[in-house]
Amino acid sequence: ILQGYLSRRTLLKGTLASLALAYASPLPAPAAEAEEAGFTPLPHSDADQLLVPEGYEYNVVIRWGDPVSADTGVFDPAAQRPAMQAGQFGYNADFVGFLPLPYDSRNSDRGLLVVNHEYTNPELMFADWDGKLDSKTRAMVGIELAAHGLSVIEVQRRARGGWGVVTNSPYNRRLTGESAI
Repeated sequence: ILQGYLSRRTLLKGTLASLALAYASPLPAPAAEAEEAGFTPLPHSDADQLLVPEGYEYNVVIRWGDPVSADTGVFDPAAQRPAMQAGQFGYNADFVGFLPLPYDSRNSDRGLLVVNHEYTNPELMFADWDGKLDSKTRAMVGIELAAHGLSVIEVQRRARGGWGVVTNSPYNRRLTGESAI
């Protein structure tokens, strides 16, 4: 027991010494390294907007409620139903993965976007909800279950730039909180 105690004590001393050295050592400046690589980082901001570095751009590919398949209805958050949400892009994009198409290629212009929808925020999803659990309806719970899960959508780089969903792709699908797996 004493030997184990001494070993742990030695390990602790070594760890503390390493931390002290690491703290005292100069760290490379990330901003300087980024600028050397040709990227100018954005300055800190508290602006309520999406900021994009010079020379970069963005486009929204898909958002909550957008149809995953061509036969899905138009999104209306005030008139949502579980069956409708089950065909629409889910809530919260937690994990995003890109799988190139065709399979086993290194193509970066076309692929499957796989997005996990881990949780919902009912206080944001339902504008007229009072936030009390006893006032939550069966339909609200059904909509939340349908908004969880996974979306698989085919995306393609557009000729004029940006990305878009291939709406009639046979790959597009939703797995929800009630999907049989």
